[in-house]
Order: sequence, then structure tokens, then C-alpha cells
Amino acid sequence: MTITPGVRGKVRDCAPPVVAASAPSPIDVADYLLRGQLAPVVMLSGCSWECSGGGQRPVWLARVLAQQGHGVGYSSNIETRTRLTETVPVAVVAYHELDRTLYRVLGSGIRPGVLIATYGTYLPHARALKAAGWKVVYDLIDDWDAFAAAGEIVPGTLDGERELVPLADIVTCSAAALVDRAERLGARRTVLVPNAGPAEPIVSSKRPADMLLGERASLVYAGYLFGSWFDWTAVETMLAAHPEWALTVIGRYDNAPEWKNARFLGELPFDRASKYLPWADVGLIPFRDATLCASVDPIKWYDYQSAGLPVAATDVMTNIAGRPRTHLAPAGDLATAVTACLREKRPAAAEVQRQCREHSWDARATDILDALTPPRRTARRSKPLTPADCKLRVSWQAPASCNMHPACGYCSSVGARAGKPALPFSPGVILAGFTRLAAERGPLYLSACFGDPMSDAGTRWVLGELALANKVDIVTNARFQLRALDDLPRNGNVAFATSFHWHAWKSIAEFVARRRAIERLGYTCGTTEICGHPDALPHLEQWRAELVAAGIPTSFLPFQGHHGGKAYPAAYTAAEQAMIAGVIATNYQYAEATVEDGITDHPRGRQCRAGSAYCYVTWEGTVQRCCTPSETLGSVYPAYSVRLLDGAVPCDSETCPCPDLWRYSAGE
Repeated sequence: MTITPGVRGKVRDCAPPVVAASAPSPIDVADYLLRGQLAPVVMLSGCSWECSGGGQRPVWLARVLAQQGHGVGYSSNIETRTRLTETVPVAVVAYHELDRTLYRVLGSGIRPGVLIATYGTYLPHARALKAAGWKVVYDLIDDWDAFAAAGEIVPGTLDGERELVPLADIVTCSAAALVDRAERLGARRTVLVPNAGPAEPIVSSKRPADMLLGERASLVYAGYLFGSWFDWTAVETMLAAHPEWALTVIGRYDNAPEWKNARFLGELPFDRASKYLPWADVGLIPFRDATLCASVDPIKWYDYQSAGLPVAATDVMTNIAGRPRTHLAPAGDLATAVTACLREKRPAAAEVQRQCREHSWDARATDILDALTPPRRTARRSKPLTPADCKLRVSWQAPASCNMHPACGYCSSVGARAGKPALPFSPGVILAGFTRLAAERGPLYLSACFGDPMSDAGTRWVLGELALANKVDIVTNARFQLRALDDLPRNGNVAFATSFHWHAWKSIAEFVARRRAIERLGYTCGTTEICGHPDALPHLEQWRAELVAAGIPTSFLPFQGHHGGKAYPAAYTAAEQAMIAGVIATNYQYAEATVEDGITDHPRGRQCRAGSAYCYVTWEGTVQRCCTPSETLGSVYPAYSVRLLDGAVPCDSETCPCPDLWRYSAGE
């Protein structure tokens, strides 16, 4: 691989250094990428890790991908040392070590991952990784033709881009105008992925002491200052006309102008820079060059919005025209836009929260990886299925495997699973049966539980295929590696019911963090269940209180088995039984749709819809009315012969544990 540096020295943050290869890397990048729970990602950028305080698009994407569980490597043509970042672990590779590092990665046996390149000079690396089976994303973040015309880059570097665009599996574009440019260059597939901001609102309890405050208004600019697109004249004219306004400028600049009502703080890390935003009245975007700016989706707009700031910009910023709390004006009259911003009321906290969640870097990273997913995984409905959309609820006893070793002392299914393979037949045979059932009686609302569904690739594949057109709940201990989620679509139809296995987690906080990681990857996590094993009884209420405080609905499951010479659940004391039953009653409500005329001591004789609106599929494929020994209604697999009932029939059991438990789901 050979890189030809292509960014001119005048754009200081992108000037490639000439550094000779020296000492070995202080970290083994290949080993780091291999340890990631999800597919490895390599980000090759035109900006350094510290550029603009670490607030540029490639850095943000690398950071959140690492948070999601990917092993992430990052390099740019100005990185001078290889290291592992401290807060969020990303392997930053020195530019002069990049070729050697990637060869080592390719020779390590690591499974193919994703390369995201933001500049055409990385064409040789894209070729090498693509030949090894990696997916290639070209992230088009600016109109490089316009940058070349403005003298910001060397035109020859566009030659690599012209070959890289058609080579890439997808070209992601930060602005609509860039989609047209990518298609002109021969992109196989283009996806609009705008810029973004923090996932949570920016708040600051204490005003930074060095922030400059104005008598009537305090303005802020936070971002890049070296580019020719920054309109210094527009800002100077505005400040001269309004000495009662003050401007705090955050960004690297060597020779700051001496304006009386402006203060230049230099470049600050994003975490520090963001603390100034909530104390300002207006965020500025004073750019020039209509051709160049037509393709710019400014990151600072999202940063300002996440602090509840209205935005004043010059009218060349056509891409943000019409956005909420955004006012544009000609460069010579930027004060008009600022004045309009000062009339704006601060948005409600809920509105800022919504804006952050909708336009977060987490969401953008997911959008990029989703766009790479094979078509069978990107199939989507216009909106996710709701329980009301589903005509038949199904409990599936699968798989017989579990990733909890040694087995839990309180597992109720370990005996039934012993000696069995994960699935009794091939995943294709099983999928064919459920697909036919869905065609006849669906869409299905299917819940999988026996061992742990996430422990078996075949089970995940079946559930992933079904979730394209059905709703799927997965009951799991959440101990699976996050890379297993690659088998499931992120289309809103997959939800997880998580069980808290106290012997496997260091704390409730660790368990909650795993749920949050699953949710960040685009899935819903619903109720958490805790088994009321005798050893856990003293801790149940405290665990439940901590989970509820974290916003997680929690229920108890009665322990069924022997412990200390006693048989449970019969051995529960009255108080223990009342505690467990009370929590169950809180979470599972009996409904007229299932049992008519209320609930008595036993359900025998009551009208029950199990067998018509609900069925239970055993590990072998047999269809039963419910999970207790009951009427057999055929089989889903290997030979399909399902004969569901036409309506409710009298229950024939006195010990049925679930008059309405089948209505429960992870997503509710």
C-alpha cells in the first residue's frame, strides 16, 4: 500500500507530516480489533483524533462504534503516534505505521469487518481490505471539487476518489447535494447520513469563568477556524455594530484578531468546549462561499441545538434553511439573524431531549452499518409491528443450548434440555414451518425461550428471518457477545426480555449497562425477570428497587425445584409467597380476552383462547394449546400439520400457571 498525501499545508489540521518508521507500536492493533464483541471497524480519515477538540464526524463515529462494542482502529494522514484512547478505547494508528498495521490485521485471521474511508488517498487500503472480504464505505463529507476550486486541497487527490467511489459497497453522504455528486462519480449505492450531535442534551451547572458575557447578548462560535470558508468580515461587521454583544470563540487559530467584544479561547476538548454552549444566547455559523457551503451540513448546528441554542448563520448555509430555531441573513447583515434568535424562547427540555435522540451520532453510526446489511436484513415495514398487528401469539421452546456455564442452580429447564442438540432439525426446516404458519395465521408474535436463544447461531438465524415480517421476543440472560446481534434486524420487530442471573453479574449496574448497550444498537429491552431462588430471597426487593430506579420493569419467577431438602414453590413461607405473587400480579394482568367472568381458584371450565389466538411449540416442533400438558394441534416442523381451534374453549386444567401470562412480551 502506498499513500500519496493530498492535503495542502494551509489547512493546518490536515497537513501530512513526514515521519520515519521508528519504534514498534505500543499496542497490538490486530489483537485489539480481534477482542471487539462486534465486527471490527477501521476508520481512515482526513482529520486527526484531536481535531476541533475531537468533535469531527469521523472521530465521533469511531467513538460511538467503539461504545457499541466494535473493535475500532482509527488513522489519519497526520497521526504521529499509535496509542489506545483513554475514555473510549479506540486504537489510533500513526500514519507511518498504517500500512504495516493493516497487513498485520489481515494476517491475524480476524474476521472481515468494515472500512470507512473519508478521503480518496485511502484507495490502496480500500482495495487491500476489500480483497480480504471487508465491506468498504466511502463517507463523502464535503464537495471536494469545490474545495479544490477554492485551493483547499490539491486537485490530484481527487483521482483516488474517482476510483474509490465505484469500489465502495456504499457511499454515505452527509448532505443531499453530495448524493448527486457520488452518483455522478459512479457510486454503486448512496445513502444520506447527515451529521449529528450528542445523544443527550448539553448542560452546564457552572458558567466557565473565561466566557465573555455581553450586556445584551452572549454569542458563541465553536468549531474550525482555518478554512477559507470562515467569514471573518461578517463577524467583525456584526461586532462593531453591536458593542453590547460579546462573542466567545472556541477553536484553533494562531493570530486572533483583537476585537474588543470577542475572546478567543483556542481549541478545547469537546467535553470542555461544550460547557460554554448552555451559557450563550446564540450559536453562530458565519460561513462564506455559496458553492462550497451548499454541501455542508454543519456539525456545530447539532451541537448548538443540543444545548438549546438558536442558530444565526449566513445565508450561504442553504442546507440548514428552514430548520427549527435557525435564522439566516446575508453576510453583511448577520446581526439581523442574531436579533431574530434573541427573540426565540428557549425550547423545553423534552424538545431538546427529542432532538438529541433523533439526531445522535449513535443513530448515524447504526444507519451506516444498517445500510451495509444484506437485503434480507434491511427489509422493513413502513413501521414496526405492534402487538395489535399480530394475529397469533406463539411460544417457541428453543434452543436446548445455553451460554451459562456452569448451569444455573435455579434453572427450571436444565433437565429437559440435557443431552439435546440446540435444534432438533436444520434451521431451514424450522424456518419453513414457521413461515407457513405466519402465512396462514399471522403475522406472528413469537417468543423464544428454553435455554438461551442468543447462544445458538441457527436459532438466531431463524429468529432474524422471522423478524423481517413478524414480531419476535427473545428471553435471554444478556450474557451473549454483542456481535451476535448482527444476525437480527434493527427494524423495530425484535425485543429482549432479560433475566437477571445474580451469580453471573458483578452488580445491577453492570447488568443495566449491558441492557443499555443492546438498546444503543437499535433493540428494545423490556421486563427483567429474577428467579425467586431461596438464596436470592433476601436480596430480591433491593435488586428490584435498583432495576425500577433505572427505569426497568421487573418481575419475579417462582423457583421450581428442590433446595435444602425442600420442594419449591410449595416450601415458600406465606410472606415469601406473598412477595413473589404480589410482584407477579403487578406485571401480569388477567384480561377478559382470555378468561371470561373473572378468575377463580382454578381455571377449569373457563373460556380460554389458548389454541386459537395462542399456541405453544415444543422443541420437537409439536404444537400444543399451551405450555402445560394439553391438547396437541399438530406440528410446525419437520412436517407441517397445524390445526388451530376456531375460538375459545373451556380450560381443562386446575393448575394452569398462565391464564393470561401469554399476553406478556418483552416489548410491552
